[in-house]
Amino acid sequence: MTAETPKERERREQAHPRDQAQDGNHQPEVIHGPILIEYGKLRIAGSEEMRDSGGIMKADTLAHVAALFSAVSGAMVAILAASLLLSGVSSSTLRNRTGAPGGVPDLIRHLEDTVPTLKQRYDVPGVAVLLVRSGEVVWRKSFGHACRESGEALAGNHLLMTHSISKSVTARGIVQLAREGAIDLDTPVREYLGPVPYGEVTVRQLLSNSSGLPLGPIGLHYPPGSAVPETAAYLADLSGSAVSPRHTPGEQFEYSNTGFAVLELVVQEAAGLSFADYMRDTVLRPLGMKDSAFVREPDLAGRVPFGYDLRGAPVAPYLYPSQAPGGLFATLEDLGRFLAESVIDPIEELYEPNVAISGIFRAVADSYGLGHFLETLPGGERAVFHGGQGLGWMTHFHILPDRGEGIVIITNSQRSWPLIAILLRDWSVWTGAGPVGMSRILLATRILGVVIVLLALAGVALGVRGLRGLRRIPGMPRLPAARRSLDTRTSPAAPEQPGLHSRSGVTSAAELLGAGAIALLLLWALRQDYLFVSSVFPTLARPLGMALTGLAAGLTLDAVVSAVTPPRKSTRHPENYTTP
Repeated sequence: MTAETPKERERREQAHPRDQAQDGNHQPEVIHGPILIEYGKLRIAGSEEMRDSGGIMKADTLAHVAALFSAVSGAMVAILAASLLLSGVSSSTLRNRTGAPGGVPDLIRHLEDTVPTLKQRYDVPGVAVLLVRSGEVVWRKSFGHACRESGEALAGNHLLMTHSISKSVTARGIVQLAREGAIDLDTPVREYLGPVPYGEVTVRQLLSNSSGLPLGPIGLHYPPGSAVPETAAYLADLSGSAVSPRHTPGEQFEYSNTGFAVLELVVQEAAGLSFADYMRDTVLRPLGMKDSAFVREPDLAGRVPFGYDLRGAPVAPYLYPSQAPGGLFATLEDLGRFLAESVIDPIEELYEPNVAISGIFRAVADSYGLGHFLETLPGGERAVFHGGQGLGWMTHFHILPDRGEGIVIITNSQRSWPLIAILLRDWSVWTGAGPVGMSRILLATRILGVVIVLLALAGVALGVRGLRGLRRIPGMPRLPAARRSLDTRTSPAAPEQPGLHSRSGVTSAAELLGAGAIALLLLWALRQDYLFVSSVFPTLARPLGMALTGLAAGLTLDAVVSAVTPPRKSTRHPENYTTP
C-alpha cells in the first residue's frame, strides 16, 4: 500500500465526514488561563489558549514549570541583549565628534563623558587616564574613588600599583646597564649568578619572555610592614620545576614573572646596588619620576588606594616578594613622564621583535620585544604596549612611537578589561592609526554573548522537551476517556513508533554525564578567587553561569524523563504508513 497523498485524504474526508459527524459541531473556544497541552504539543500563547474538552487537557503544574523556563529564557535574552548593546561606545561616535583625527579638546571631552559611564557600567571604583601627544603630556584626570568605603576621591598624588607595567620600566634599566658594559644581553645568567637551575638562560631571553621559565606563583603577596622575603630567598624556595625552563630557551614565548625576578638578581650582582636603588638612580630620577619607587617607602605608604576584586570587595595595598615583575608604585604624572620619554627618546632595542607571540596573548599582540608587547596595526604602523593585573588592580599603557602618541589607563578594579578596551579603541581610532589589538576584547564579548544565548536556549529547549514527556509517565494525567475511545475507533492498532523520549539509555547517560560535568565546572569556578573569564568579561560571567546552570538542569530533566517514559504509540491512521 502506498502512502496517502494530501489531496487523496481531502477527497476521502469530504466523501466520508465520519470524524466531523462523531465529533459534532465542536468548535474550540478561546479562554484565559494556564498553559495547555494538546496531544503532546506545548502551547504557550500569552493570554489566549485553546480549550477542547475532548482533546485538550489542563496541565497547571507543568504550565507553571514551563512558564518558569520561559521566563528564565526571556530574562536571559534581555540581559544578554543589554550586555551586547552596552559592550562599547561606538568608535564612529568619536570620529563624528572629532571629524578628522587631531582635535585634542574633542577627544578630552569624549573621555570625560565616556569614562564615568563606563566606570558605572562595569562597577569600577576609580580610573586614572593620561594622554601623551607629540611627546608631551596634554591631559590627565582621575575619576571615582581611591577608597569607596570612606568616600576618598582618587587624585593625582595617589601612588598607584602599576603591576606588570613594571616590566617595561625594568627593561629600560637593564638595557641601560648593558649600554654601560656591566652586562651582556646574550650572556647566560650563570656568569652573574653562579650555578642555578636556570643558569643557561640569557638576559635577552629573560627580557623577551622566551626563557622557558613558567609564569610563577599567583597571589603571593604580603601586607605592608610584614616580613617580605628577599628575591633570592623567594626563588630559592620555589620547587625545581618552577625555576627550570619548560622548553628550549629562545624558541617560544612564555610569559614569566619568575624570569623578571631572576633579572632583578642579575641587576643587583652587576650594578652592586639593590635593584630598587639602581632603578631609582638610573631610570626614575633621570626621567623626573620623583614620586615613584620599586619599594614603598614609609612616607608614601598612606597614598596607595585600595584595590577591588572581581566581586567588588576591597583589597588593602600589598607587596610582592620580587620587585622587577610588578613592584613599581608610581603617580599618574610620573607614568606620563615615562611614556613621554618612551616616544621622545625611544630605545629602539626595546621595540625590536624577539619572539613571536603564542597562546592567548596572540589575540592582542604579534610579538614581544624587551619588556614590551608589539603589534602591527591595520595600516602597517607599529604599536607598543604593556598591561598589568593583580589582585584588585588593572593597568595598561599604549604608545605609537612613530606618531609620538600615548595613553595610560590605571584602574583599582579587576573588572576593568572591557573599560580599558573601549578607551583604547576610541583613542587609537582618534589618532587615525586604527583600532589596536586590545579592542578585540569587545568582539570577543559579543561572540560570548551569542554563545550564552545559544546555551540558554538549548537549556530551555531540553527542559521543555522533558516537560512534554512528563505527562506520558505512569501516574501523570491522561487524555479524557471519550477522546481515547474515539481515537481507538478511528485509528485502530497503529504500529508502535519511536516517540519523542524513546531514546537509548546511552543518550540519557550521556546527558547526565554532561550535566554532571557542567555542575562540577560551576562548583570549581565558585571556589576560585580569580577566574580569567570573569576578568575579561565581567558583565557576562554571571549570565554564562546562569546559562550553564539552565543547560545542566535541562539535560538532567530530559535524561530522567526519557529514561522512565514508555515508548509512544502513533495516533496516525495506519494507511499513512508504507508497507513493504
